Amino acid sequence: MNHKMLVVVYILTLTLVLFGCQNIKENNSSNTWGNNNKISTEDISEIKIQNKKDSARSLTQQEIKVFMNAINNSVYNQGKLDIRPPDYEVEISLESGQAKKLYLWIDDGGDLFMDEDESGHYILNEADRTELKDIFK
Repeated sequence: MNHKMLVVVYILTLTLVLFGCQNIKENNSSNTWGNNNKISTEDISEIKIQNKKDSARSLTQQEIKVFMNAINNSVYNQGKLDIRPPDYEVEISLESGQAKKLYLWIDDGGDLFMDEDESGHYILNEADRTELKDIFK
């Protein structure tokens, strides 16, 4: 009887752990920049990028689509960053007259950005990071 009870407890524990991990993964995937900000490419009048050498330019319409897709997929992390100055500053100007400012760390293996209006940071996946680096060349 003890062996059967131990097997039942083990199976219940394993089931709870698996379902618990599933829920954590689902919550993280829905906590993206895109879900938190709801900005579409049609809402944007201009995106300006500035690198750490003070070189600045505006993105083309195609680059705006790629940029927005990349940051919309990024996942939020509550941790506050205390690292070097950002590689890029980005200002998203909206048709409504509002603006959003983002700070990106994507050079030298970085995959992070911060939204000026939030306390945590976002993590980019590798494919989106690569696309952003291509745009910012």
